[in-house]
Amino acid sequence: EIKMYLDIPQARAAIMNQAQTFPDHPLGFDIGGTLESVRNIQRQDIVDYFSEHYSPENIIISVAGNPKDNNWLEMIKRDFGGLKKAPIKPYEPFDKKKFSPSAKQQVKDVDQANFFIAFPAIAKPDKRRYVLNLMDIIFGSGASSRLYIELREKRGLGYDIGSGINAYLDSGSFYVYGGVKKQNLEKTLDLVIQEAKKFVKEGPTDDELIRAKGNIRGTITRQMENSPAIADYLAGSLYYQGKILKIEETVALYEAVTKEEIQALAKDIFDPQKAIISVVGPRKYNLS
Repeated sequence: EIKMYLDIPQARAAIMNQAQTFPDHPLGFDIGGTLESVRNIQRQDIVDYFSEHYSPENIIISVAGNPKDNNWLEMIKRDFGGLKKAPIKPYEPFDKKKFSPSAKQQVKDVDQANFFIAFPAIAKPDKRRYVLNLMDIIFGSGASSRLYIELREKRGLGYDIGSGINAYLDSGSFYVYGGVKKQNLEKTLDLVIQEAKKFVKEGPTDDELIRAKGNIRGTITRQMENSPAIADYLAGSLYYQGKILKIEETVALYEAVTKEEIQALAKDIFDPQKAIISVVGPRKYNLS
């Protein structure tokens, strides 16, 4: 599996970018590990890890679905009641001073150039997460986003263009990714930075914000028709916010976001001097 992902140019670029964004920290490690680390794992390592982290104090159990045919509480007691208590092992905090602009590339025999550009962003518990999610939709996620329209539809630079968010307990990143024709890589990177600067200067339009909020409402509504998604929502709400927000409360928080808040957050995030660039392509590029 590790070799498979390393053979996928976009996956390799993503792995590189995560390591550059969170250097010398577990957040920057590939979740699959390395060939060497997997070879060296012993059974006792797994047993010790389970004992350290899988304790009642460190687990949230979230259940959603039809309770008529199942006694959930009894099932939980049966399956988890035997876990031994253990102190919660603190996670390793990320020092935000380690965020550092960088540009790295790997030459690989591929037809396209695949890239990631990351910017330091906010942590998961930050109250501006609703602002960031809407900014992501407007700037790069989906067929009506600015990047999709400007880079793919208008200029035909590549098929796969988008943006996304990595958010953790004490840090996070906002990233743009794409796969473009090998001769279009430098032009594409320059246009991404130009679009980011334009977004900072002008902010979103009224129509863009209305569409983004409608997108969020629709996504939340669809997800709440799915039991696993409901369980995930409940657990995430409790873990990151310390309480379970009703769906209506979450939607209201998105509805309250203003254009000015999005523009202000964009100013905090879209600093070209903080850009972290990763490229996997058929040749070396000028990434300065």
